[in-house]
Amino acid sequence: MPPPNSELCASGYYDTLRPEVLALVPTQAQRVLDVGCGHGTLGKAIKARQEAEVDGVELVEDAASIASTRLDRVWTGSIEELLVQLPEAHYDCLICADVLEHLMDPWDVLSRLSEKLSQSGTLVVSLPNIGHWSIIENLQKGQWNYSKDGILDITHLRFFTRQSMKELLWTTGFKLVDTTDRLIAPETKSEAASRILENNPDSAAYQILARAEKVRLINKNSVLIVVLNWNGGSDTLACLASLKKVTYSNHAILIVDNASNDGSPEQIGRDYPEVHLARNHSNLGYAGGNNVGITFGLEKNFDYILLLNNDTTVAPDFLEPLVEAMEAAPEAAASQPKLYYQDEPEMLWCTGASFDQANLDFVFENHKVRDDHHSFERVTPVQICVGAALMLRASAIREIGSLDPDLFLMHEESDWCFRARKHGHICLFVPRSRVWHRVSASLGVASPLMVYFGSRNMLRWAKRHLGLRDWTILILRTVRQAFNLPTLKAVFSCPTRNPLNCLKHIYWNVAKAIHKTRTSWPEHQYIARRTALRDYLLGRFGDCPELIRQLNAKPIKNDDSHA
Repeated sequence: MPPPNSELCASGYYDTLRPEVLALVPTQAQRVLDVGCGHGTLGKAIKARQEAEVDGVELVEDAASIASTRLDRVWTGSIEELLVQLPEAHYDCLICADVLEHLMDPWDVLSRLSEKLSQSGTLVVSLPNIGHWSIIENLQKGQWNYSKDGILDITHLRFFTRQSMKELLWTTGFKLVDTTDRLIAPETKSEAASRILENNPDSAAYQILARAEKVRLINKNSVLIVVLNWNGGSDTLACLASLKKVTYSNHAILIVDNASNDGSPEQIGRDYPEVHLARNHSNLGYAGGNNVGITFGLEKNFDYILLLNNDTTVAPDFLEPLVEAMEAAPEAAASQPKLYYQDEPEMLWCTGASFDQANLDFVFENHKVRDDHHSFERVTPVQICVGAALMLRASAIREIGSLDPDLFLMHEESDWCFRARKHGHICLFVPRSRVWHRVSASLGVASPLMVYFGSRNMLRWAKRHLGLRDWTILILRTVRQAFNLPTLKAVFSCPTRNPLNCLKHIYWNVAKAIHKTRTSWPEHQYIARRTALRDYLLGRFGDCPELIRQLNAKPIKNDDSHA
């Protein structure tokens, strides 16, 4: 909120009615709190329209003094300091009209304010749109000019677009119910402004208004946790031990065993008789095995299905934030928690994944970033939710389908998330949910299995989700990697302009390339890549050839920064 300013008081800054805000306040609300109430003009209009008790919070003393003559009660001071004085679970409607952008930490304030709402209470917010065409036009000119009011009010500490407003609501546990825009048409529209509006219709909104409801997990949505086991008894038992402490009550656990022969299914049945156990007659891989769990969850009408790697352990309260975020964002088909390294509990493994269009590869977000101070605390959309802990909305699975069993292992979640995006859904990263992962416990980092499935499935994924040009580049790159070939640029590069010397140089480059290919031919990673390329071109999908499993005894050293 702006600092005390008698000139602003006299100008009517604090006396604006804002009828578009009034329209969002429920007519049945009996107790209303207007944060940043100014002179109490809005509250006065609410009281005139309906029988309601209206309280206010106002930083500016002169404005608060006037508001106290119009409202039932007014607290004077900053909302951060006054939060402890406000009654708990009391108000049917909270109004934050042009307030949150003035706060240092609107996420914390809004989260704490939500505790002041009654069971069926409503939040009304209004935020200036930093994506307005006038701001973009000035930025294109290199201008960022603060003013006494408006979008670039000099007292604004935070800036929002429609998307970041949604993220603010998701992070603080609110579900968007209704939204409207305040449009201010320009007196004259420049050619640049017309282009901006044409390319981004959202830039017409001067202010974005929303009505939201607090997500409450009283009638808790049901969650099925699916853990896939394949000869991983010790990991699976450790995972189950952590799941036993989960605080979210409305959940069930299903162990899907992929034809293990280490005695782990029997031990799981003895130690955890309350856990559902499905035993496959053969190894169906990550996709096929989890599809067994997905089918079970859909048949039992669970609301959400969480696919959890058996080499993970979870925080006791990891489910509540995932469910809350999914309930707050009905457009979300999937979500994932913060994933840490098991051996380094404060080191992030990832906060989601994305496809790097420039390098044509998957990359983990915030890979190997230390999270000592618990950063990345806002619910945000991501391109891909990683399969180590992947929560899926059951209704979205019915719409999109299950995991692609032909992929068997690797890139199934990337494929599913991109399919979800084509259906208009989003995927969310939920930071308050925490899971620790013993990375690649079953395969070894960059083993022949990972090289084979990663190479083959990447080509299948690219054919499905990328254009012809990118798919062709990936095919050529896979050929080069499979045969350990240099790039054409490396072969035909010439350090001299003498044609004869150039030919000699190219000859030796080709000779060295042939020698390099011959010497690397029997190495496991090249065998795995050649086999993957062959099987892709022949349309062979599902499990890998037995040769690849035989090679897997000697893992390949490589970086694990790619999804």
